[in-house]
Amino acid sequence: GKKDFRTPSQPEGQFISAQTGQFISAQTGQFISAPTPIFHRHHGTHGKQGSNGNVYHFLPQPDCDYMMNALACALEIRDRMKTISKEWQIKKNWDHELYLSIGLDGGREWLGTFETLTGADVTVLGDTVNHAEKISDFSKSGEIWATKKLLSNRPDKTYRRVKYGIFRITRNIHTFVARSFQQMSDLADLQLEQNVELKNIADLPITQIIEVADANTLPPVTRNVASLGLADW
Repeated sequence: GKKDFRTPSQPEGQFISAQTGQFISAQTGQFISAPTPIFHRHHGTHGKQGSNGNVYHFLPQPDCDYMMNALACALEIRDRMKTISKEWQIKKNWDHELYLSIGLDGGREWLGTFETLTGADVTVLGDTVNHAEKISDFSKSGEIWATKKLLSNRPDKTYRRVKYGIFRITRNIHTFVARSFQQMSDLADLQLEQNVELKNIADLPITQIIEVADANTLPPVTRNVASLGLADW
């Protein structure tokens, strides 16, 4: 997944002064450190690091479900970012919202490790990681989006705990359609330049995750892997 450290809707010129540069450095440090213990608490494993973010993987554990780990982690990060955003609004007297937008996918993939200067990193090869990254790019304002594949074939007691669906707009009226999915091509204008990378997942059905009931009560394990992506808007 990804995490980026820009502030939405902030004019570029505000980044020029030394004082602004010090602020951005402090803000970035807080963003980097804030999610790390949350990932660890939910058994997230750090994967590859991109130019504007990271990927975390959630693997089978002996006493918990990988999908619920990923969902609980994503929801906790969303809540934590709301707190950080509020703190910076008070500290800097601004009205900008800071986000880490999230994409999730699940599946069976090739997993291995490679040595780096700081130790061994986990890498996963396959569509699961790529889908999570692209969905996080699509996500905005701190939303959490997940694929149909991640939520399908789950035990009923797990499936019922997740509130998800699509907000549809009809005559400027927003209606939430629970337990529904839409293809990426129906949610994003793929002709726009900023959405060119989404064309590769145009037919992928996804849904927005709203909440999970009793997220601390985790069901039994499955033998799959979930990947979580983060990005800001």
